[in-house]
Amino acid sequence: MTVLPTQLLQLVTVARHVDILCMIDFELEQWKASPEWAQLLEAYVVETAAEKDRNPEFDGWIVRLATVAGIEDSELGTIHGKLIALDLLKFQLETRTSGLTYQVTHLGKHMLKKGEYTEEKHAETDLKQSA
Repeated sequence: MTVLPTQLLQLVTVARHVDILCMIDFELEQWKASPEWAQLLEAYVVETAAEKDRNPEFDGWIVRLATVAGIEDSELGTIHGKLIALDLLKFQLETRTSGLTYQVTHLGKHMLKKGEYTEEKHAETDLKQSA
């Protein structure tokens, strides 16, 4: 049996699609198991809204949050990195003196709006399971 180049391309495309779906499932499981990810994104959303209220000319970029209630400061770097890797948070270098600024991506906002994995929903689920 001879495999034509177009057939080979289709096989590669299908294989990549399956790998991507497996990765998405894996990342979604990590999201579900890590409520602090949503907590950090939510902190950026809240800070963004507050800054917009203070300054109508605000461009949407927030200086890196150094502390977030409920998250160990030592874990913030790792969480920022993971959220950036998952395209839930983006960053840019403002200036050498001001450093990095951050913004929740469209996908990050979507994940928060779904509301399935926020801290409150985890607490509700825990209460329902214990009842």
